[in-house]
Amino acid sequence: MEITNVVSKLPWEKSVGRRLLKDIQYAVVHHDAALTGDAYDAVSTYIGQAKYHIGKGWGHMSYHLRIARNGEVSQAVPFEEIGYHAGSWKHNKAGIGICLDGDMTKQDSTPAQLSSLRALMRYLANERPDMPKLVREGFYAHKEVRLMPTACPSPLIATIVKDFRNGK
Repeated sequence: MEITNVVSKLPWEKSVGRRLLKDIQYAVVHHDAALTGDAYDAVSTYIGQAKYHIGKGWGHMSYHLRIARNGEVSQAVPFEEIGYHAGSWKHNKAGIGICLDGDMTKQDSTPAQLSSLRALMRYLANERPDMPKLVREGFYAHKEVRLMPTACPSPLIATIVKDFRNGK
């Protein structure tokens, strides 16, 4: 699984909390709710979104991993850093945020994104011995953990995540 680290390219105001990798037990899947064409500069998009998240007082980009429309996976926040993404402190404190680029209420995720999401979930659950508590059963769609109702990420993505969690 190839993951490009873009952490140093994104604005960062402050840490909002740290945890040990061994304490991570959830991954919450999102979409960024921003209409995106298929040709765009993902890092520029992430810079703008990081600025928006900082403006909300969240200190930095809220999602640890991003999946671009072309399927490229980027790490935007170190896994040890807590991100405000889930709408549930339990899932923020012990979870990582995975975000697909695009507004999946108005556009379809691309086949490349879905393929990368599946590969990324398998990688995180099976090939990261430094995160032993992050297993299949710890993967959720945002709408499953957020305390307030949300359409995020989309019915299709939510089904993919639920199927992965259930071993399908």
